[in-house]
Amino acid sequence: MIQKPITRSVIAAVVVVGMLTLCLETAKPLTNTALGQAKTSCHLGLVWMQPKKEMLIHSFLECPKGTPVSGATVDISAGGSSKSVTTDSKGVGSATFDLGPSSSTYHVKGNYAGNDEHESATAETSFNIGNDGEACSGHEKGPSRELCLPASTG
Repeated sequence: MIQKPITRSVIAAVVVVGMLTLCLETAKPLTNTALGQAKTSCHLGLVWMQPKKEMLIHSFLECPKGTPVSGATVDISAGGSSKSVTTDSKGVGSATFDLGPSSSTYHVKGNYAGNDEHESATAETSFNIGNDGEACSGHEKGPSRELCLPASTG
């Protein structure tokens, strides 16, 4: 009679160990994703161009750096407005902003929220638009000025 309780105890212990092992193996992928261990770091960049009167801002997303991400949503804000763009096969998304001469510097921000595979990423840049309507980075020389400065207020 002593053997039956020992046998039951051994069987119960084996079942419990088996269940714990199954639970750990099932939870492992969820834990890795939840803790960010399986995510790839990303790089977000911003480039601005002024082909006409509008300002064209390109974002480029790479995860990891050097590997473009397509189909990602990047939020770009400039001049008090914000636009969401979707990256193409080269990791590039573009938005046009109608910005005019200003006495202050325009600050542009880009944000990629990330997903299950990729970490989030942000980027910032700034530029001025002078009285002549031309944009520059604030330190670059233009044809009609020594230094690119914001538009004058008066």
